[in-house]
Amino acid sequence: KMKMKMKMKMKMKTTEKLDKLAAVLLMLVSGAGAVGTAGCGTFYQDMSCREDCGSCGQPCCALQWTIPIAASVTLNALKTRVFNASSSGGYDGRFSLVSISPPDLLEGSFSSSFYSCSAAALLGPSAAGTLPCVLVQGEHRPAGSRMVKYTDKLNFAIFSSSKNETTLKAFIISPFILSTCDGGSNYQTLQNIILQLGVPSYTQSTLYGCPQK
Repeated sequence: KMKMKMKMKMKMKTTEKLDKLAAVLLMLVSGAGAVGTAGCGTFYQDMSCREDCGSCGQPCCALQWTIPIAASVTLNALKTRVFNASSSGGYDGRFSLVSISPPDLLEGSFSSSFYSCSAAALLGPSAAGTLPCVLVQGEHRPAGSRMVKYTDKLNFAIFSSSKNETTLKAFIISPFILSTCDGGSNYQTLQNIILQLGVPSYTQSTLYGCPQK
């Protein structure tokens, strides 16, 4: 009888632990326990938590990332992992690369120097001098949208902050859509891009638009 009682107690404790573990996993996946039902403010937040409703006249979003890799590696990752120059449409089939400046970097040659951009563009109006940079333009067609007028415009500025650090600025705008709000899709596109780059780590800041709810 004693053995049976001990087994029952152990079984109950094991069941309680499994129930708690299941609850924690459910919370992580669904974002439960965060602000609101959408889980705004958590890693698993719904993209509507970063909805923009016409900050640039039309929905837009501008983010900045600091990445612990060289600018040439960042550029190469942007070309091959996001726009995927070897196949049409990039990683989700809806990206297109418009231009890279300086233009010779389009073919993957890093022998020439980058542009010299004003340091104030990265460090603020009081900063003097220049920093090496590369400018990239692209487009992204939202899911289910095949008409050119719904294509989102992408602009990137890659700054070589130091030998092994890159500052990447990204801007996306939806020029012609039927609604003044994007439902958070522009922020989501930029998030997918930074994750697609496969960088070891990064820090992010919001420059304009797509406010956190």
